[in-house]
Amino acid sequence: MLFKNKTVLLTALALVAICMSWAQNNPPEIIAAGNINYCPGSNVPIVSNVSITDPDTGDTTLDVVVIQISQGYSQGEDVLMLSNLQPNIIATWSAIQGELTLSGTASFSEYETAILAVVFQTSQTSFNEDKTISINLGNANYLPSTGHY
Repeated sequence: MLFKNKTVLLTALALVAICMSWAQNNPPEIIAAGNINYCPGSNVPIVSNVSITDPDTGDTTLDVVVIQISQGYSQGEDVLMLSNLQPNIIATWSAIQGELTLSGTASFSEYETAILAVVFQTSQTSFNEDKTISINLGNANYLPSTGHY
């Protein structure tokens, strides 16, 4: 159920961070979809589907995925969290940066499952702007407002 003037549009952006740690010419890529209306008081998934692939077919695992509320973040009110345990992945929330770090050496499939299990929650009751959520493979944080990592 959506409440008039109390909805937030969550947009999951699939962004690829170029990390020097990958030996291949092309790092793994992520494609995610999600354009979700938020219902106050609920936990909503940040994506409806996600796929991680490697164009060079060399990589099969990741060490870290960073998910950040990159626009519209309200510190102390907004939270991203992993809704269920993943055996090879640890979730760490940074309220200062509005970022959930998923870490641990795991397969692309395990990270896809983890990303699908990430939910957004807020105690906000009045919304002035949409929230944008960025998903980055690696430690680089992409900020749409600057267009830079």
